[in-house]
Amino acid sequence: MEQRVLEYIPRKYLWDEVTKDANNLPNNLADAINEIAKHNDYLQGVINRVDFMESTRNQENRELLS
Repeated sequence: MEQRVLEYIPRKYLWDEVTKDANNLPNNLADAINEIAKHNDYLQGVINRVDFMESTRNQENRELLS
């Protein structure tokens, strides 16, 4: 199996940055996932396959995130 290394992750999408604003965590996480996939072609359709924001519309999921 070929091992791949992330080509690039913009600083603002690193975990410490994404989680700084807990009130905006779902949006920040969704943005980070999409941007990381854009900068790393082999992740397209892998990490951004599911719309993270759509999953936060479910009450149970929102409670898990708070």
